[in-house]
Amino acid sequence: MSTSAPVIVFENVVKDYRLGKSRYPTLKEWFLKPQERRALRRFRALQNISFSVPAGQVLGLIGENGSGKSTILKMIAGITAPTSGRVEARGRISSLLEIGTGFHPEMTGRENIYLSAALLGIPQRTIEASFDDIVRFAELETFLDTPVKHYSSGMYMRLGFSIATQVNPDILLIDEVLAVGDEIFQKKSKDVILRMAEQGKTLVFVSHDLASVGEICGRCILMENGRIQADGDARETIHEYQKRIFDRKYGDTAYAQPWFTRVGTMEARINAVHMRDAEGRAKQRFRVGEPVHFEIAYECRRRIENPGFGLSIAQDDSVVFAANTYECGIPVPPLEKGEGCIRFILPSLDLLPGVYFLSLNLFPTENFDPSIFTHKAHEVIYDLHCKLHPFQVEGSGPVQKLDGVLFLEHRWELPGRPPYAITAEPPSEAKA
Repeated sequence: MSTSAPVIVFENVVKDYRLGKSRYPTLKEWFLKPQERRALRRFRALQNISFSVPAGQVLGLIGENGSGKSTILKMIAGITAPTSGRVEARGRISSLLEIGTGFHPEMTGRENIYLSAALLGIPQRTIEASFDDIVRFAELETFLDTPVKHYSSGMYMRLGFSIATQVNPDILLIDEVLAVGDEIFQKKSKDVILRMAEQGKTLVFVSHDLASVGEICGRCILMENGRIQADGDARETIHEYQKRIFDRKYGDTAYAQPWFTRVGTMEARINAVHMRDAEGRAKQRFRVGEPVHFEIAYECRRRIENPGFGLSIAQDDSVVFAANTYECGIPVPPLEKGEGCIRFILPSLDLLPGVYFLSLNLFPTENFDPSIFTHKAHEVIYDLHCKLHPFQVEGSGPVQKLDGVLFLEHRWELPGRPPYAITAEPPSEAKA
């Protein structure tokens, strides 16, 4: 993290917004309608927050909608003032807070370049020197003399981003707008952001695209209900945010109440699944490479002669692992009427960080046909839980970033060097 002097300072900042009528009451209304005066309410968007940003740092702001991220950007930009506390920003500020901010819809792209520059306080000679670069980066040569009201949202964003970055600001503020651009322009934009940081510029980046935040930002602040909940390394802060989202969305009791898809004859049923670590502690969050025990509690209404148990793990719409006792050649004894429990163990959870969903099934193996899992589940399978049981895999794994969902232990052999074994735990030194 940079140790240079701060160029952005927030000190005990509070920001309130009035709720209700948009105008202040007249003196007559104030005295004659006290009930309306009492009805005026305030919403506290920021609650006593303090932080500073040194020159050359790329800071990410993450959090759910309404957490206070955009309010912080508007205060840095000078658009709104704090209710109390101190906000200080040193240097020329360029902001890209909303698509088309500062553009006049009836004016052409060419005219809006000069208009935006004037609003940013940039001398005309400076914008003329950068004009060709702005147009070239925005890829709008063909549409330069077309009124911007005919531009798509992507064209708006490209022009706004090009102006904001080509005018050589000291501080650049970006609020979510990069999500509008296509993949090629997003790559160009990220390269510009990183190059500006190398030049000592300060950037504050708000986005719900956590992958982009992790790629661009070295530091990240997590906002929640107007308060700072975490402030530090971008990957660690993103990880904390993902944990909070998981707990709110699924929670420790989510898998006790099936809430996605469940079908079957229910002659035998799966009552619960308990996820545990190697020490037997109930968990829903596991580290990469950690052992996981799935305890599957079932109940039979009658004796089941030829039972089979199946399990699969999926992320989004993709199954990343599946197994069942029948196809693995495991003979399951008849299940007597009443309750019972079986256990499925993964000695090493070799999945990359993310949220996964467990599916379970209890099925008859007599005259087994794999199509029963898709076409005849409600008629044949005893109980099928489809993506009912969420769990989270945490940690950075053996390296900072890998694509995909599955981690396989592997080894690199390089000329003249000892082999490097990459295991589920980050290696402290080269291993044979």
